[in-house]
Amino acid sequence: MKLFRQQALEHQHRLHGEVFLVSPLPWRAILALLGALLLVAASALTFGTSARSLSVSGLLHGEADGRWHAELFVPASAATQVRVGQPVQLTLIADAAPDADALWGTVQRIGTLADEQIAVAVTLDPLTLAQRARGIALRPDRPLAARILLDRETLWQMLTRSRARERR
Repeated sequence: MKLFRQQALEHQHRLHGEVFLVSPLPWRAILALLGALLLVAASALTFGTSARSLSVSGLLHGEADGRWHAELFVPASAATQVRVGQPVQLTLIADAAPDADALWGTVQRIGTLADEQIAVAVTLDPLTLAQRARGIALRPDRPLAARILLDRETLWQMLTRSRARERR
């Protein structure tokens, strides 16, 4: 008994390969793959985090004790979100290359500057050996771009918080 017509056999030789009959994937395998996908999605929503940050600019200042400080100018509307002790990622504007090293610091003091801005004093962490080896030079009064890390939240919290705002 022939399984294929003669045309199918001739077509097989044009494709330069064998023709195989393949059974469909069993339902158990499909359900297992779907369950694994749901488990990965639930894990990402539960353990994945998102950082809310505030982008600002400022100036770099040196001190007599060898420590470096930055004065950041934050809009007054965001003043309530900034607290002492928050981490800050700083980038020298002159070194804005994609591979430029980020400087890190901590908010030390929050002051007042004008009606529309507040001044935030940040103490920088010392340069690492790798940063020194790359020749990063800190000079007073250099402009900075900074991101103040406001808080971290899980992806699930971020999604549910944004939906709660839309309902209001």
